[in-house]
Amino acid sequence: MRTPRRTPGLLARLAGLVLLPVAAAQAQEGNLNTGVAVYRGAAAQHVDVTVVHGITRSDQLPPRLLAVRKRLSRGARVRFDQLRDLADHRDGNAAFQLANRLDLQARPDLAADIAHYYGIAAVTGSGGAIFGFVEALDRVDPERTSAGRLEVLKNALLAYATAGSSAATEALIRHHVSGTPFGPMQAELEALAAREGAQGAEAAALQLASEILQDGAAAPEDLRRARGYLEAAGRGHSLRHQLIVQNLQPVVDLRLAEAVALAALTRREGPR
Repeated sequence: MRTPRRTPGLLARLAGLVLLPVAAAQAQEGNLNTGVAVYRGAAAQHVDVTVVHGITRSDQLPPRLLAVRKRLSRGARVRFDQLRDLADHRDGNAAFQLANRLDLQARPDLAADIAHYYGIAAVTGSGGAIFGFVEALDRVDPERTSAGRLEVLKNALLAYATAGSSAATEALIRHHVSGTPFGPMQAELEALAAREGAQGAEAAALQLASEILQDGAAAPEDLRRARGYLEAAGRGHSLRHQLIVQNLQPVVDLRLAEAVALAALTRREGPR
């Protein structure tokens, strides 16, 4: 089965045709495939995900960090090296504070470190860290980041996308389209789209359908998959997604009819 070329074009253009005023309850929904996110709205959906168990009690730390954690919990400032030591022991609060401190320096070479520490905060249950995480992820240079760290960052992103974070889903689609910093994430998008009824599944399904439709030589079996993705997306609760599906369904039906007719003609004429 041929993998269609990844492009945001068709879905982005159709999204522009059907954009409606966004209600407060939909404020976290991203403007798919345009790189413009609106998930920081006041009514943004809050998702907490615990992938690894972080520090919850001071007695889980080595003695040198006990006083540091107490000072941090009181809001007192601690030295950078102590904060990093605490964050490296998976203290979510320390990781979040360290990422914030690094972020203020606005240095591109620190993007992977910033994403790493926001990621620690996120996967130990601090859902609010996902916003800083996805913003830092946009700045990560894969050529200057180890494969191991990229895998950790990718897993954090997938955990939040799977849990229903629209911020993470929008970032997953964006990084899949750009191919950086993780390379294509076709399998990850397909797995998300297969979680029918889950937050993010509709957006993933629409992206996969639009990629197939952008392939001018898509085979009938690929176009049938695109129709299946659209049907799944249309069963969701997002009015915006339903309107996009309504625009795309006639396109896929026409393309499928043409592809089937062409295949039948080719079989009748046989090899030349």
